[in-house]
Amino acid sequence: MKKPEKGIFARSTSQVQAAPEPSELYSLIGHRISEARESKGWTQEQLGRLIGETGLTISRWENAARRPKVDDVVKLAKALGRDVLFFTEKNLTSDYTQEAIFRSIGELSERDKEEVLKIINMKREKDLSDVMGSEE
Repeated sequence: MKKPEKGIFARSTSQVQAAPEPSELYSLIGHRISEARESKGWTQEQLGRLIGETGLTISRWENAARRPKVDDVVKLAKALGRDVLFFTEKNLTSDYTQEAIFRSIGELSERDKEEVLKIINMKREKDLSDVMGSEE
C-alpha cells in the first residue's frame, strides 16, 4: 500500500492546496524580482552588485531561465526591502502595493510630493463626480 504524500508534494484535496508547478513558481519569482527592482529604479546590474551577483544572473532569474536558491531569495528580499513571501505568494494583498507607493512617495522631493497629492485629489474629485453623475 502506498503511503500518502506529505508537504509540498501532497496531492490536492479539499484540505491541502497543491504546490505550484516549478516553472510557474520560478516565473512568479522572476516577475516579482523585476517588479521590486523596477520600483526602486534599479538596473539588473545595480541589484546584482548589491547581492554579489551579475546583472546577467538577475536577468536569468527574472526570465526564469535560471532558478535562484533560497539564500538568493533571502538576499533579494533584504536588498529590495521586501518580505520573502512577496516573491513566492500568488495572491498578495494590497499592502504590498501600498507599501511600494509609500516608499516611492517618501523618496520624492517636497515639491513632487505636493504634485502627487494634487493628482490624488483630482482623481478623487473625478471619481466622486462620476459616482454622483451615475446616481442622477
